[in-house]
Amino acid sequence: MTRQKGHCLAPSKTKTSKASAGARVTLAQVADASGLARTTVSDILNRNAGSRYSEATRQKVAQAVAKLGYAPSRAAQVMARGRSGMIGLMLTRGFANPFWARVAEFVQRKLHESNYRMQLVIVDHYAPDEELALVRQLHSDQVEGLIVGPVYESLDLEIHRNVFRGKLPIVTFGEIFDCEFDCIGLDHPKGIELALDHVISAGHQRIGYLGMPPSRVSPDGVNEDHSIIAAYKAKHVYEPRSFYWQNDTGELVEIADHVARFADDWLSCDPSTRPTAMLCHNDQVATVALSILPTHGIRVPDDLSLVGYDNLPESAYTAPPLTTIDNHVQQQMHQATQQLIKRIDQPDMPRVQRKIPPSLAVRKTTMRLD
Repeated sequence: MTRQKGHCLAPSKTKTSKASAGARVTLAQVADASGLARTTVSDILNRNAGSRYSEATRQKVAQAVAKLGYAPSRAAQVMARGRSGMIGLMLTRGFANPFWARVAEFVQRKLHESNYRMQLVIVDHYAPDEELALVRQLHSDQVEGLIVGPVYESLDLEIHRNVFRGKLPIVTFGEIFDCEFDCIGLDHPKGIELALDHVISAGHQRIGYLGMPPSRVSPDGVNEDHSIIAAYKAKHVYEPRSFYWQNDTGELVEIADHVARFADDWLSCDPSTRPTAMLCHNDQVATVALSILPTHGIRVPDDLSLVGYDNLPESAYTAPPLTTIDNHVQQQMHQATQQLIKRIDQPDMPRVQRKIPPSLAVRKTTMRLD
């Protein structure tokens, strides 16, 4: 096959329903294709005002968008609405624990359903300067409000108060505190109570706690007023030696080392004094324990009953399946998201403090004592 010099074949020019490669479809083209006024199309696509128009009109716009492959300009939407349509999610824990990835997923899903976008920032350690820098970044990105959590201690709340006061509409999640922010939180003491009642009803009295995060409001890291310890005291089963403290980093290597130390300590104790049941700080700790404890000759639940916290999807598939507290995270994040949107639209509405009741998922990691 030979080829003539100085000549090349030009592609044929045919019309297509989509824009040519690299060309951006304009709002005017959508208006022309739908046979509607440009202002009508802009109302529906940019101003989030589709409810003003009939279903037939909205369908014409949708069909034109699909035909042309139109993608709305975010800048145009911001200008048309006078708002960014963006909400920030600030997590104070990282994705080393997959539970927080689920939180981000649920928030993003709920925001999308309400025509908002999510901007995620993570501060997974005590770093108020970093937190303040991230808040400034969110401000510059014109987020309309912020969901912040988890907030578990009064010191966490004080940090957030100093950083956020007067800057953005805020909804926190985690524990419920008396503060100026809206808060959608789990009734955490109730969750501990459910777990304790479950193992106590099975005959357990020596009940420990694995993975208790050290308190930052107490010099020695032990806060006797913590809601978890208070729940144990209320049931008359609190024994300080059975509480095993560990920073809540979510790092698997650290959790594995922590569980291994607990296993060695448990084996060294007199069988008449060591715990027969352990509540775990979360399902991640419990799942690691289910893997580590058998390597030390500790059988679950025959030698030691375990209860997790979070009810991650994988907890139903551990060996044996994990008994755990369901904190209904999807419901929490749905309510937190809806409350923030209400707060943005109604900044002077009364403050909201709402608790989500937990429930117990009984599986196979606990057993009755004979």
